Amino acid sequence: MLRWLIVLTIVFSHHSFSALNCPVDETDQYPFVVQIRFKNPENNCTGSVFRKRYVLLSAHCLVNKANPETLAEDIQVFSGPSSKTKLSPVKQVSVHPQYMGKDKKNADIAVLELSEDFGHDIGLSFQKIEEGKPVLVGGYGVSRNLNGFSTDGKRRIGANQIGRVTQETICLKKVVVPPSDKPLPKNMPCIPSGQDSGSPMMMDGGIVGVYGTSNQVWHSDGSTEVENCGVNLSNPMIRQFVESFGASSSTRQQKKTQSDTRQHHRR
Repeated sequence: MLRWLIVLTIVFSHHSFSALNCPVDETDQYPFVVQIRFKNPENNCTGSVFRKRYVLLSAHCLVNKANPETLAEDIQVFSGPSSKTKLSPVKQVSVHPQYMGKDKKNADIAVLELSEDFGHDIGLSFQKIEEGKPVLVGGYGVSRNLNGFSTDGKRRIGANQIGRVTQETICLKKVVVPPSDKPLPKNMPCIPSGQDSGSPMMMDGGIVGVYGTSNQVWHSDGSTEVENCGVNLSNPMIRQFVESFGASSSTRQQKKTQSDTRQHHRR
């Protein structure tokens, strides 16, 4: 019998695939993982607070065909297990200067600056990522249950595994999802979904990547092979961008001194 498949690469700003096997964060263990709301609720995303006042997310959440430019006043940020805690207004929106659209995803990253500090945050990690290592993923995305799809505004975080790593990208291990009328395997990891775009990939208490892309292969038996990927924070051009936010004056002066010293030695 002839077998067929369809290969899709999807950059999520609304759902086309649902989160699977991601437990609800009932105890608010990850308060720094926040929901980003826009005027069109189907375009909501997930982000994470770092250095108290800054929110890391995907650039395509802010710049896409539907919204060539998203203004600060059009964005709201919420935290809490059910996204009921509203954070201070967004003061500034910064998209990576080399982001050229969803087809060139290596700079798919942006930062929101809040008007006031938030009481919870997570550190940035630029460590070398190895395949096979455990990683936490999830967000406020669409989930699948017995009644179909749900956008209940609940934060879901669960375990997955690093599958493939390049300088630009961190991908989770490929997994085959059975048709919706079939039970999920017991060892199914947490799979992010639409509206999880911008959510953190977390290892050792820090963010190592920002999820934003799903590569899907649809098979004739109704199953779907999924590989979810995100921006690698250790990429030098990404690291330089995110580290520029919230750097103290002493840190900036130290970097300037180090740069001046290197230039002096080269003379």
